[in-house]
Amino acid sequence: MWKTLGGMYGMFQGKNNIFIIVSTLFLILISIYVFKYVRNDRIKFMAWNTVLAGGISNIIDRIFRGFVIDFIRLKFFGVFNLADVYIVFGVIMIIFIEIKETLSEKRKQKDS
Repeated sequence: MWKTLGGMYGMFQGKNNIFIIVSTLFLILISIYVFKYVRNDRIKFMAWNTVLAGGISNIIDRIFRGFVIDFIRLKFFGVFNLADVYIVFGVIMIIFIEIKETLSEKRKQKDS
């Protein structure tokens, strides 16, 4: 197992308090957005909550341990944990949803 003291690729090592503050602010903003605008769209709601779950998990590690434990290592990609997977998977889902909605809107405009 590896301790991640910084962010991606060890950036900002030793700046745990900054990570906690900035991450918490982002998660609060995302939560407000989700519950205000996305609540009724099940797929978007699930995607955004996947991102939130990963972010909250990493913050919990940083608060209680002072670092994030990365336990998955791929030679061609790096070291990460399941919380990171949740964040990336949620963002990928959001991107695909937005692309699909944009293409659908363009088709509707074209057909009109």
